[in-house]
Amino acid sequence: MPGLPEINRLNLLAFWVAVIILGGCLRANPDLYPPDEEDRPVTIYVTGHGWHTGVVIEREVWFEHADSIEGYPGGNYYEFGWGDRDFFMDPDAGFWPALKAGFWPTSTVIHISGFTSPPQDRFPGSDVIKISLSEEGVENMVEFIDNRLQRNDGDEGTKLAAAGSGLYGDAVFIHSRGKYILPYTCNVWTGRALRAAGFPITPIYAVGRRNTIWQVSRNGEVLRER
Repeated sequence: MPGLPEINRLNLLAFWVAVIILGGCLRANPDLYPPDEEDRPVTIYVTGHGWHTGVVIEREVWFEHADSIEGYPGGNYYEFGWGDRDFFMDPDAGFWPALKAGFWPTSTVIHISGFTSPPQDRFPGSDVIKISLSEEGVENMVEFIDNRLQRNDGDEGTKLAAAGSGLYGDAVFIHSRGKYILPYTCNVWTGRALRAAGFPITPIYAVGRRNTIWQVSRNGEVLRER
């Protein structure tokens, strides 16, 4: 680009590199998320409650791929959500835990809620999006989540390391690997779980519930909307 100062050329190059990277993230991985829905036979759901989003997987599908096998709630479905331990486990935590969660690396938990009714019936006041994934995509998603669940006996254990009772219904908090700090929020975690399955989502944009649900709804069926 003759005539442009060097600094402008560098800025323009950086801009287009960012566009290419982020634009690539928005596209599906065709090896995991094929364009033909017939090649995506497994149904999962994305839920949105307040600030948080989660992923719902049928119990039978989960145990086809998970290494951890003990410490789960009952039910036909499992909803998984991740977040800062102190803030997530205390709905009335207040200002200081929220500030600490945002600006200091803090310990994390995964909330697992078990239930029997279909997600759109279990959560009538929440966002519920239905999406279809391939068998390999679901396997990758389960591996992403399962690898972040701590076990009582370390990496080789099969029983989950419980941190406390869950927020609603038959649910439990499990100690999780990884630290919570902005901008890596619970919703970015949901985006990363979906991206592991090849789903067309840009996790870095999924900081809040609204953007996460909007991205998911572009390639899913909205069953419930807040």
